[in-house]
Amino acid sequence: MLMRKRLIALAIPVLLIGAALAATLLQQQATAPDAATEQRSAQHEYAAHVEDLPERERSAAQSVSIAADTFATHLPLVSIETGGQ
Repeated sequence: MLMRKRLIALAIPVLLIGAALAATLLQQQATAPDAATEQRSAQHEYAAHVEDLPERERSAAQSVSIAADTFATHLPLVSIETGGQ
């Protein structure tokens, strides 16, 4: 009788951990990002300087400019001076 209780007491945590791992794996498979989502998130995760861009993208990035007198936003603007760094 005592051995049976010990076996049950050991089996319950093992089964709970196994169920939690299985649920985690199933959830990861169900929410796996597609290629477009990965590309969008990568654009925000990796900052690049204009000089580091490929030539075809560099000219497009340099042509983007915002005129201060026509720029409008509902977000607060923050100016951070880095001293050229």
